[in-house]
Amino acid sequence: MSGQGLTILLRRRGDGLEARLARAPAMPVEALLLGRPVAEARQLLGRLFGLCRCAHLGALDLALGLGAPDQAGLAAEIRTDHLAQLFVHLPSLLGLAPQAPPRGDLETALLGGAAERFAAGDLPGWLASGEGVSPLMRRIAEAFPPGEADPGLPPLGRSAAPRPGEALNVPAARVATHPVLAEAARCYGYGPLWQALGLVADLLALTVSGHLAAGLAAPSCALVPAARGTYALTATASGGLLTRLDRLTPTDDLAAPGGAIERALARLAPSRHCLAPVVVRLLNPCERFEVEEVAHA
Repeated sequence: MSGQGLTILLRRRGDGLEARLARAPAMPVEALLLGRPVAEARQLLGRLFGLCRCAHLGALDLALGLGAPDQAGLAAEIRTDHLAQLFVHLPSLLGLAPQAPPRGDLETALLGGAAERFAAGDLPGWLASGEGVSPLMRRIAEAFPPGEADPGLPPLGRSAAPRPGEALNVPAARVATHPVLAEAARCYGYGPLWQALGLVADLLALTVSGHLAAGLAAPSCALVPAARGTYALTATASGGLLTRLDRLTPTDDLAAPGGAIERALARLAPSRHCLAPVVVRLLNPCERFEVEEVAHA
């Protein structure tokens, strides 16, 4: 996580809500790394982003032709992030007791004895089962009616480069074809429930070969699956020195003007404005955030 902060200014505009984002000045990562020997730049990059170290280093290595990302490391980062969301952060915001993230069998912890219903896309049956994290998902479904807080963006394709304001760059996009996500999209849209179910399906897919495959969108432009979505990094080197570094993190994507955070909050009913922190937490920017309500325009 960076040292940045994100302030979300929320105001009523007519019959709806309008959100404007203010981000603290970004860490000058590029300025810190450019001109350094590649090995030194790589080491410093890993120190700057300790919580998502494998994603950053894997993207740099891939962009420079130095090797592929560490799949086990990527999976560990994703597992840590998603479990914290499902067992700590989201329950706390939705009136449920937080729990220690599970250390053992993920399928049992997430799905309980209703794994077959989840796998088959029986969303109503699984939500009603009371098994695994279904009580949390049911609470989300009750809080957000169909279409509520849906950014109105299609999921980012698995091999596609991020396009802020044009595609939804979240972990659920990696598992959009899962039957339960397809059913959630059909019934609720790509809003909070779909995003939360995506964390579950993404965790279950971590052991599937190729699920975390990285690739190049263009020469020197790496795309790497990360805890919060797809991370894009372009880098070049000459004479052993890093000569170019351009990064687009999932948070950069989500927090862009006209991006998913602004769009999702604009589709939150004013009567449910108190749920804005849940909407943002589900989109999960990797920066501390606060939501401030401001006077009518």
